[in-house]
Amino acid sequence: MSNQLSKPKNNLRILNLINNVNITAALIAFLSVVVLCTILHIAKNIFIPLVTAWFILQILRPVNLIGNKLHIHPYFNLMLSFLVLIGIALGGGRFIGSLAVDFNDVYIRYAATLRERYNGLLALMNITPEMLSTMNWANIGFDFIKSSTGYVVNFLVEFSNKFFMTIFFLMFMLVEAPYVERKIDLAFRGATGNKIKGILQAISSQVRSYLINQTLLSLATALCVWGILAIMKVELARGWAVLTFFLNFIPNVGSIIATILPVAMSLIQFPTFFEPIIVLVTVTVIQMVIGNIIGPKILSESLGVSPVVILLFLLFWGMIWGVPGAFLSVPIASIIKICCENVSPLKPIAIMMGNMSPISNSDKDNNNE
Repeated sequence: MSNQLSKPKNNLRILNLINNVNITAALIAFLSVVVLCTILHIAKNIFIPLVTAWFILQILRPVNLIGNKLHIHPYFNLMLSFLVLIGIALGGGRFIGSLAVDFNDVYIRYAATLRERYNGLLALMNITPEMLSTMNWANIGFDFIKSSTGYVVNFLVEFSNKFFMTIFFLMFMLVEAPYVERKIDLAFRGATGNKIKGILQAISSQVRSYLINQTLLSLATALCVWGILAIMKVELARGWAVLTFFLNFIPNVGSIIATILPVAMSLIQFPTFFEPIIVLVTVTVIQMVIGNIIGPKILSESLGVSPVVILLFLLFWGMIWGVPGAFLSVPIASIIKICCENVSPLKPIAIMMGNMSPISNSDKDNNNE
């Protein structure tokens, strides 16, 4: 009898021990995530250029492959990659300079109209000139100019630092890239080395595929928006198209901002609401068709990440790294999903992160096993 009574007690002790171990592991995992997020946020000035350099490396990889096929010396191949990068940067800088000149011309021409719309808005809100005259606009204007100038200076300094750090990291990555697989073969023998190379190749291939497809989708959206704005004769049509191209790399939020800006310009430019409404409807239709119908069909094969997961990663990385994190959120989600797919204990996380098509395929594979 004593043995029979002791067995349930031992079982309860074992269950309690297992529960305590699970709770402890969960707390350790939670604290690890908090510490990791804190480190990523504090050291974002290092991590953002590092991650950006890696993504630029994926874009320049076709240039490296062409150089390898032509048996070009690695250092000449490195110079070729930098020449391509410098050419793109110079072309982009020249184009942005022309857009800045156009923006200045438009601002000069529509300054009076903008002032009239501002006064009309104040009248609509029942704000009288006497109410505004009681405010110390000199101090307010000085504080605004001081804060704006400080923000612009800080932005330029931070951007310059991140730009040069990105180029610095990219240079070493380009030098190291041809020898990565050889080092893996020497460090890991057999199946382990092949698995690591397979993971790296899958990450590189999927990220490159996403970047190419998203670039084509953003380019198509920008061209359609430019065509509509040019037909409607909206000012700065080229500039709004360029902003549409870049903002479409930010999921969901980017398309909304890219729609609001040209509509705001049309409200200032045209005397009636007819033209702004047409701009709003047509640009929204373009964003909806390409972003919500065509885009998911193309990107689902190259990405395979659930839209909900993309939104959560957008919020998370936007909170950790700001605007650069919003741009990098989707590729980072894809990389994490690929890593989870290749680690057996983490496969359930990869399934939960995936969209319906990958889940159904994995279910079939599991059933066959």
